[in-house]
Amino acid sequence: MARKPIIPSYPRTPSCKLRELLAKGNFLAPLIDLSGREKQVENDRFPLDVHLRSNDEIHVYCGLIRIVNARLMKRSRMIEISAADTYKNQECANALFGRWDTRNTGFSEALIEYVDEVNVDKRWTHKEGKLQAIWSDVLDPWVPFDREAVLSYKNVKESGLGRKFSEVERALSLLETIADRPGRRGDSWAKPSGGGRELDQLAIDGEGNLVLIEIKDASTSAGSAAIFYAPLQLLQYVHEWRHAFGWLSVSKDLQKLIEARQEVGLMPSGLPELTGGIRAAVCFGEDKRSDEVKRRFYEALGVVNAHLPPNVRPIETWSYGKDGPQPL
Repeated sequence: MARKPIIPSYPRTPSCKLRELLAKGNFLAPLIDLSGREKQVENDRFPLDVHLRSNDEIHVYCGLIRIVNARLMKRSRMIEISAADTYKNQECANALFGRWDTRNTGFSEALIEYVDEVNVDKRWTHKEGKLQAIWSDVLDPWVPFDREAVLSYKNVKESGLGRKFSEVERALSLLETIADRPGRRGDSWAKPSGGGRELDQLAIDGEGNLVLIEIKDASTSAGSAAIFYAPLQLLQYVHEWRHAFGWLSVSKDLQKLIEARQEVGLMPSGLPELTGGIRAAVCFGEDKRSDEVKRRFYEALGVVNAHLPPNVRPIETWSYGKDGPQPL
């Protein structure tokens, strides 16, 4: 008997009711206005990042941390505003968190007071948090439209099968063999690990390609194994998303999410529709990799590129410096 196909989904498009509340001048429009608003964290300022989520939720991020979660309650006109206790228990949060009737006033004022005053630990905006912020704000060579991207499956078993690909296992095996060989200085590589579940960012480029983005901090040698194995991690996502994108349901989910973000003002208009093409990129901030880390990175990249799905171009590498995004 043929095995039943595994069909993932990506149900992050808000309902019509929530989109109406997010429209300019309506109750939740102040959440949309937070997109790009700068938040002071110690001596630096970081743009806030607003995202639509499944179950009619909106998340507001500062670097890596979510500081506001808004949820439209089913079969009601109530909005529940919450966050982790670290933020909810601060004095500035007293007027904001809880349930709001969308006919009431005062939400915008409570939200802005909280966002301006809430204390965010710098560890969430340092290094990868800062990189998330700057790469979320680009308009070229692509436009990001989601982060922490995780495909949904019917159950745990299908989730495991949906993330299992022979090409990824072969690339992993080759890199394990390379790791066992002494390096140029006599040291061996750290052992590679399997792929993850959560992709850093999704974007769309000017040709309608879906862009899969893995963000890594390359400012120091710390965590160098995570840097030179980043292509392997991205290979897992490429195969998973390539498989998922082949289902009309997923491509529709993604297109509807883009259109919803455009409708409420979180993305520019005029972008092409998704065409079915896929690009993948490892994105750094300032590239300060050592020569040895670069050598290992490009050796791993060569292995990975040989195991990509058909019709997917080689994985790209980008840095972000004073002149913005630059290909490496």
